[in-house]
Amino acid sequence: MKNKLLLFIVLCASFATAQNYSTGVITLTTGYTVKFDTNPTTVTMTMVGPSTTGFALGLGMTSMFTAGGDCAFVSGTTTGNATLTDRRFSGGAAQPALDAAPNNWTVTSNTVTSNVRTLIATRALNTGDTAGGDFVFTNGPSTLNLIWAIGSSINFSNHSSRGSTTSSLALSNDSFFLAGFKLYPNPADSILAIDLPSDYDAVQVQIIDILGKTVVSRSITSLDNKLNVSDLVAGNYFVKVSADDKFYTTKLIIQ
Repeated sequence: MKNKLLLFIVLCASFATAQNYSTGVITLTTGYTVKFDTNPTTVTMTMVGPSTTGFALGLGMTSMFTAGGDCAFVSGTTTGNATLTDRRFSGGAAQPALDAAPNNWTVTSNTVTSNVRTLIATRALNTGDTAGGDFVFTNGPSTLNLIWAIGSSINFSNHSSRGSTTSSLALSNDSFFLAGFKLYPNPADSILAIDLPSDYDAVQVQIIDILGKTVVSRSITSLDNKLNVSDLVAGNYFVKVSADDKFYTTKLIIQ
């Protein structure tokens, strides 16, 4: 019992420093916003823009004429068919080139409603992809320079408007509990339950380890809300709940 209590205290202490940070919603221009949320290992980017044209974002950038700068580029061949690609700036006016390495962004949601596209993607804070010029995010108070552009068409061969802005990452409140979700027991060792707020009948749940790997992924409902976590190694995890193009995160200890 004493050993378990000591382990619980140590794990709680380690989680006290594992804070999450967020920029909040950044309005780049009318109809185009972005939001970044970080945890100790990953960053989640939520882009909301027009579905009829492409749009792009330069990360850690103040000018598109800086060679090698990181770019998240949303475009397609037909309206409603845009995807996210990982690119870098050439240092001129040309369209940013595709990274030679695979796309380091993992798109978790890409939906269109009333000509508005909401795209959510995640990646490691530091991908280690220096050849691709990937921007290194910080999970802590920091300043984030951004440049943005909206294409004149869905294939984004030219931009119709562009600009730049500076935002800050600040300590984020635990969105999971603010939204009305409840998770118990925590610490858990075999069965984990998640109570849903009245707004949701079903959600998608992911349990993510400290390396950013998803170790559990399944849908739950208000009537079937339990997950078997008995196979998970003791340690610190994050729980991510996704529903209606929104996501909520909290911390979990497995003992």
